[in-house]
Amino acid sequence: MLPCKDDLITVLDEKTDYIISKFRNSMIKHKFNEQMIHTLIDYLKERMSEELIIEADTSKIINTFYLFVFKVGVLKQEIYYQEYNFSNNKSLRVRFLKFLSRHSELFEYDKFQSFLYIFQNNAFSDEKDIECEIENDLSCLILGNITITQDLITKWREEGKKLWPSMVKYLLIKTAEFDIYNDLEDEKWIIKNVYKDFVGSNKSIEMYIENIEFIYKKYHLGLSYIQKEKINRFINKSLLEVVQ
Repeated sequence: MLPCKDDLITVLDEKTDYIISKFRNSMIKHKFNEQMIHTLIDYLKERMSEELIIEADTSKIINTFYLFVFKVGVLKQEIYYQEYNFSNNKSLRVRFLKFLSRHSELFEYDKFQSFLYIFQNNAFSDEKDIECEIENDLSCLILGNITITQDLITKWREEGKKLWPSMVKYLLIKTAEFDIYNDLEDEKWIIKNVYKDFVGSNKSIEMYIENIEFIYKKYHLGLSYIQKEKINRFINKSLLEVVQ
């Protein structure tokens, strides 16, 4: 059983030299120097927070994301709400999202699911987060719960934006949340893109939706029956309207 936080700090303070000697005599000694070990010990003693992640990322002494996994997954440190939006660090936001997308195994544990919920609700509300860096990765789009507004759809249509297949699927997921469209031209534009992506996939509607749902299940997220039915109807609508 792991020691509580206060006991852990005591152990780290009292056994620093012992810990360093163990690293020096280990098989991975070539990957660590004394500064790294002292920094790691300092970080382990700190409360898990957005500020700590930013500090670790800025210093570049310890891998930010492995530190996060160790503190949350191994030390079971608490994650507090209203943190982790990285509002002034787009690069860190996006890199964090990409890291999470590569490690679906983390979401077998409640604490990482809780972190994702906080991250989704705080980190990605700016359309600039979408552009170029994650718009071609459906896993990142879903994990980030990236905000899509009707104004953004109108902007993309008027610009003649070319959509990645992953973005088409994500738009299909998100537009199922819209009951009506402010502009029928927006709906026609989405229908055209959905039709092109669906036909190009060479899959049945059922398989097309199952492929999307697979990503949700991979990260222990849920795509509801109502969402799937709306996606189904929208695909059918695209087939009818484009063919006509």
